[in-house]
Amino acid sequence: MIDLKYANREFQKFLDEYDREDEKVKLKIVHTEGVVKCADEIAVRMGLSEEDRNLACLIALLHDIGRFEQLKLFDSFQPDTMDHASYGVEILFGHKQMIRRFVQEDTWDEIIKTAIAKHSDFRLKGIEDDRALLHARLIRDADKLDNCRVKLEESIEVLLGVTGEEAGKQEITEKIWDTCMKKSSILSADRITAMDYWVSYLAYFFDLNFPATFSIIQEQDYVKKLIDRIPYENQDTERKMQILCDWIQEYVKEIEYPQEQKFYDLINITSLLHSKTTYFKENENDFVFYNSNKRVPVLDNNGNVLIIDGQTITRPISEDGSVYGPIADLADKNSTEKGRDIVDVDLTKTSLNVQQILFTASIYCLPTDVDNPLLAPRMKYNFGQVR
Repeated sequence: MIDLKYANREFQKFLDEYDREDEKVKLKIVHTEGVVKCADEIAVRMGLSEEDRNLACLIALLHDIGRFEQLKLFDSFQPDTMDHASYGVEILFGHKQMIRRFVQEDTWDEIIKTAIAKHSDFRLKGIEDDRALLHARLIRDADKLDNCRVKLEESIEVLLGVTGEEAGKQEITEKIWDTCMKKSSILSADRITAMDYWVSYLAYFFDLNFPATFSIIQEQDYVKKLIDRIPYENQDTERKMQILCDWIQEYVKEIEYPQEQKFYDLINITSLLHSKTTYFKENENDFVFYNSNKRVPVLDNNGNVLIIDGQTITRPISEDGSVYGPIADLADKNSTEKGRDIVDVDLTKTSLNVQQILFTASIYCLPTDVDNPLLAPRMKYNFGQVR
């Protein structure tokens, strides 16, 4: 069991070993609290289990534990002073096993270790375990999400080392702009001007993972707020920032993931509209189910293959065996029986990376039914139940 209240009390004791009045330490404490809140919000929106939600919050609580020693030794966040993620793993899982201060069971050790070790990598790769990958992606999203808050609340001088006015006079260097054109994150070593640094913060959006994170960004209007923080006097910079604003907002809106990173599956369910006079039969050739053409036999109550009129009755099934589609011809066109389509989802067989199952319904009817005063209200409002 993960006891977050206990873990937080222990974390506060850990923080007592450092100067809580130091501005950089304060900044990192507030950031840690913010990342925990963001991780919890993302996990809730994704509908994760209570255990995974608590695990996400625990990882968020500990993800920057290496930063505090970095500040104590070097008074700096710069990556050339220390790899804070690797050092955090060493603190937690080295010979002292400090992780046991925060969670007594070792059930989740590998997931926690992997997520913290990878949370600041330029690109996430090399994780084969689905659950570890889920939490590695989640902490990266939560970290970047709270960084939006930091970039809006902290002064420009602290963030960039110059005033907003001075930054707005500078150019975006060619290499940084070319990277933005490719919708890619920016390497720290490539940044030269203050505007390069500011653009690199916006390029974080190209490395987000979950639709839930994008939804929060849209709701908070983070893209426009961040871009509007700088008064751009350099005309070329102003033009490029407007282009970047439009691109990122469109990217966020459409959630343009590469195909292999889509974390939702679409199930199209064709719903039949029945009445005593009209009936439109489902066209199974148009039925697209879970990106799969596989079908399996339907079994009767005795476990035997169901055969009607010499024909084996089948239903569509997803490639991973987690979703079974409806059986055709569930209502007779001459009866008053309502048409029903039943879809079964076995969540135990669904990948942990699937965060959303979307049900859509298409209502088929004859053109003459559109103006029918009895049918029109049903077509508009009565789409049935999903349970």
